[in-house]
Amino acid sequence: MSFYADVAWIARKAHERWQEEWLRVHGDVPHCKTTTDSRWIALHGGVAEVNLAATSYDDLPREFSDSHWFSAETAMTYVQLAGRDRRPFDAVYIEQIAAVIHSKWLERHGATAPEALRVPYAELPEDEKVKDRIFVTLAIEAWQQI
Repeated sequence: MSFYADVAWIARKAHERWQEEWLRVHGDVPHCKTTTDSRWIALHGGVAEVNLAATSYDDLPREFSDSHWFSAETAMTYVQLAGRDRRPFDAVYIEQIAAVIHSKWLERHGATAPEALRVPYAELPEDEKVKDRIFVTLAIEAWQQI
């Protein structure tokens, strides 16, 4: 696959894995957020609330799919660089890149992020760290298919 095809695959799979984990932990409880995506809102009869746990990646409002995309792009960029340098994809590396992903997410969402997420990666709760690691492990999987 090409770089951007890999990024698209990573973004989609990360959302699917998050949904699987949400379902495992919370069952059918919705995970609703409000969107500002006017196109998405118009397509959904003027409703601005989206249940992320029940919405496929391809049907997400733009701000949510973009967030996944940017995290996937960051992960793939760093994994490609490490792969070309033959750096091992060990747990330390995964944590380093997950921290970068969180930092870049904070740059984009810091003003609107929940208070608990406005901290350095090392201070995040474990369930939040897992979300960032997913992007890295999927990027490693994509790289190893090249």
